[in-house]
Amino acid sequence: MNDDDVVPRIFGRSTELAQLARLLRSADDARVPLAVMTGPRGSGRSALVDEFIRQSGASLFRASGVSWEQNIPWGILDQLLGGRAWSEGEAASTPDTAGEAVLSALGTCAEDRDVVLFVDDVDYADDESVQALLYLVRRLRRDRVLIILTVEVGHPLSPVTTRLVQLSGCTQTILGPLDTADIQRLALASGRIDLPTSTAHRLGLHTAGNPRHILQLLTEHPPRFWSEWQHVLPAPRQFAGETLERLTRASADARALVEAAAVLGVDAVFASAVALAGTRVPMEALDQARTAGFLKTSGDDTFFRISFSSALMRAAVYESLGPVRRTALHRAASRLVPGHGDRLTHRAASTAVPDAALAAEIEQFAVSQTEVGAWEPAAENFLQAARLWPTRAERERRLLCGIDALVGAGDVPRALSYIDEIESFSRGPLRDSVQGYLAVLRGRQVQAERLLVEAWDQCDPQADASTTATVAQRLVLHSLAKWHGPDLVEWAQRSTNLVEEDIPAAVESRAMIGLGLAALGKTAEATAFYHQMTVGNAVGAQSQRMRLGKGWLQLAMDEPELARDELTIAVPTAYNYGSLRISLWAQAWKARAEFTLGSWDDALRTVARASIDQESSHIDLTRPLLHWTASQVFALRGDLERASAHRRLAAATAEDYPVMQIPSCLAVAQVAEIQADYDGVIRALTPMLRLDRSHGIDEPGFWPWQDVYANALVMVNRVDEAGDFLRPLERLADKRRHRSTIARLAYVRGRILSAKDEIEEARGVFEQGLVALEGLPMPFLRARVHFAYGQSLRRAGKRRDAAPQLSTARDIFSSLGAIPYVRRCDRELLAGGLNVARREGGDLAALTAQEQAVTGLVASGKTNKQTAAELNVTGKTVQYHLTNIYSKMSISSRSELAARFGEGAAD
Repeated sequence: MNDDDVVPRIFGRSTELAQLARLLRSADDARVPLAVMTGPRGSGRSALVDEFIRQSGASLFRASGVSWEQNIPWGILDQLLGGRAWSEGEAASTPDTAGEAVLSALGTCAEDRDVVLFVDDVDYADDESVQALLYLVRRLRRDRVLIILTVEVGHPLSPVTTRLVQLSGCTQTILGPLDTADIQRLALASGRIDLPTSTAHRLGLHTAGNPRHILQLLTEHPPRFWSEWQHVLPAPRQFAGETLERLTRASADARALVEAAAVLGVDAVFASAVALAGTRVPMEALDQARTAGFLKTSGDDTFFRISFSSALMRAAVYESLGPVRRTALHRAASRLVPGHGDRLTHRAASTAVPDAALAAEIEQFAVSQTEVGAWEPAAENFLQAARLWPTRAERERRLLCGIDALVGAGDVPRALSYIDEIESFSRGPLRDSVQGYLAVLRGRQVQAERLLVEAWDQCDPQADASTTATVAQRLVLHSLAKWHGPDLVEWAQRSTNLVEEDIPAAVESRAMIGLGLAALGKTAEATAFYHQMTVGNAVGAQSQRMRLGKGWLQLAMDEPELARDELTIAVPTAYNYGSLRISLWAQAWKARAEFTLGSWDDALRTVARASIDQESSHIDLTRPLLHWTASQVFALRGDLERASAHRRLAAATAEDYPVMQIPSCLAVAQVAEIQADYDGVIRALTPMLRLDRSHGIDEPGFWPWQDVYANALVMVNRVDEAGDFLRPLERLADKRRHRSTIARLAYVRGRILSAKDEIEEARGVFEQGLVALEGLPMPFLRARVHFAYGQSLRRAGKRRDAAPQLSTARDIFSSLGAIPYVRRCDRELLAGGLNVARREGGDLAALTAQEQAVTGLVASGKTNKQTAAELNVTGKTVQYHLTNIYSKMSISSRSELAARFGEGAAD
């Protein structure tokens, strides 16, 4: 079996491979034919070049620098030329004679094929050879030769090597870490290991994305190891061995300091590490540890901290401590560290047998962490408490609390690693509630409802009010995901009535009441509620939830600027405890606020940041909402490839929650709309008609899908159906006095009236829509109304009246980067014969404005139906214009039209 069938060649370096290929192909005498690839040990520098050589089929001159041959003159050139670095009988006494020898060899080989001269680890090359290479690079101007050098990042270079690798005009490339997707592909190829995304992400952080370390760990541990949650990831054996060897060479004080730091964690206060190590010369020990590459420092004199140079280094040192030594250090650390939680952690780590008293103390601390929204430390402490409880029933309860806190922290993958263990537990409300909570966040509506209802039926408020309130709070979240206002309010009130107001379940339930009231149309009550709840300047988890609810409501109530600011605060930081689940909701709605305001680049950045958390946390509930915004922005900017990618990421099924289905349907519809595929828009939004819309989905401001659907009905000549669909929505919008919804529905009603030749009535409705938008910072919606207004006037023959509306729409679309709509405005203006200079010369000059517009669309590949939809005319009108166009152009087919005008007329 070939090695290539067992070990993957290379992953995640497609950009670098393409760059090298371009350099080899380029034939510019002015370029420097030199590429320098820099990266840490194990980053795959050599593997990258080897794969490039394999793909290119080039002839290869190769040499490698090593530390013990660095002082051998001409060692690298001897390798390159097989011991013939100079002419026969003549010593290579100078760099120019050696360089000329290489030039001659390269020239001979490059006559009939591409050539690569590759020096691996040039930072270990002898100076004489490097001088010859410098001579060579300056004089090499052959189209088919490329020199590639690799350098270990951070390794000291001699002056002559520095001069070579920093030569002006050479191509510098730094090999970064493998990303999560690359690690997953590497795992599949190396050992058929199907790594979960979260595990691959953790592995990337643990190894800094270093391919060598990743591959070694994947090889050293069986597939089952990676399918189970690992509290601490190990170091590769080779790395651990090298680390231990270096540690044994250090002084006793330096070794003690490094070991103490490993026990204290990823980073530690220097004073604590010194006290734990018992070193008498702390600064000397630190200096040795830094020089040896173990530790680094941060902070100032008042808060001096040390940390390991890498997570792998800490893991290797920690593993090297035997159980006895490790236990003793943890026990000593529990008496030294200042924080109560840290002391408990070290006490637990030093305890190998059940200890009910310690377990109770740790559990009490975990409860205090949940009260401020510190879900991650709460989870760790609950799980530690579970390990230390002596009875099974007590262990199960604390374990369930820990898993529940993991879900609150957004660590769904780790919570799911306990799923088999949970199934073995005795049935009870807490068990079913935890499983139901997981089902909600994974978007599994039917499973969640069954589990949560069963949990509620098992509750006894008198015996355990806290668990009962928690189950009710999970049903609040379930009702929110169903977007069912009455149920949301009912369950929130039940939860808050069961326990004190500062209990986490009551805090979150109360925070959602406002959204439930708004879904019932009681927006004034909802606004007053959030104002009352936030005036107290609550902090931590309570503040995060209240700000999410308030910001979400403000966005729905046409206050996108206030919503953006409120939702930004609802995203927690390391210094502002909160839930990742709440953070994802906040970021998703923040992106919608930024989209509404026209800050589309900000919206894309928000989605990009949140998507990393969403992917690693496996909280599917927020996934469609996040990717809807990105899909819409990319579609409106004409980038259909990326729009479609995000549309796929936003996908949801009929079994998913409505808060997943709605944005998913909108993402599909808006990609179809930008392509003038109005039948596709209708198909995409038809599932909306099957949802229960009577409990909040059609409440103005929350889910803006109705105008998109009704507009598509008009565009496919289902005008009466569109009118009937709009009527109850218009009454509701007027009753709520919801301005943006009035405008959305008005532009569709204006189209309907225009299609019935009631043009003056249509003018009034369009003007009403524009008046409703006065003062609202909603540029895209304003442009949409102006465009529909102008297009309807142009179709009615009111060309001069249409031009200002279309021009205004065009300016706004242009400012947003909505290029497809800018082109639509241009075509409308061209079809109206106003404000657009006709193209001079060629056959297009013989066409009318309307014929030119039809020509551009048909030549770009649009069907008659799509062209009619773009120009808001009938298919028969398009065919009529095509007949005239064919006659004037002396052509007989669409393909001839595309061949003549496709490139120029398409836009």
